[in-house]
Amino acid sequence: MGRAFARDGIDAVAMALATAPEGHGALLRRYGATVAADAVIAGPLHLVNAGGSFANLTIGAGAVLGPEVHLDLTAPVTIGAGAVLEPRSALVTGARAAGLRPGTFPERPVVVGPGARVGTGATIVGAAIGAGAVIDPHALVTAGVAAGAHVTWHEAADLAVVRSR
Repeated sequence: MGRAFARDGIDAVAMALATAPEGHGALLRRYGATVAADAVIAGPLHLVNAGGSFANLTIGAGAVLGPEVHLDLTAPVTIGAGAVLEPRSALVTGARAAGLRPGTFPERPVVVGPGARVGTGATIVGAAIGAGAVIDPHALVTAGVAAGAHVTWHEAADLAVVRSR
């Protein structure tokens, strides 16, 4: 497997992560990501726009990433300690990963604060999710969410409606 990585670069590593059932943390660390030793990453993991390394990815202590999580590394992605990304959730930092024409919106980092939970199928686009916030399944979030807030799928389009837990 190592020879394929040397020949095909970071894209080959991303492909391996998309098919491997385990060993994600070690492989991510080997290619530049900062991943806590006790982070749990259930494969497969989908990474796009890594740009030569996984240096734009930080996963904190005790964080949990469910299967089929999608991470766009066009800009930095930070997943805080104890945060949970449920299956098929997506963190998008650039227009290309969202299927839009480059330049449609600026590249913006995504931060999922400590203890926050991003529900199954939810998508976060260039936004910071505060500590302990909960994003319901299938929500689309494009603006910052305050610490401790709860965003339901129908409230996500109008974050002025976000209520505290």
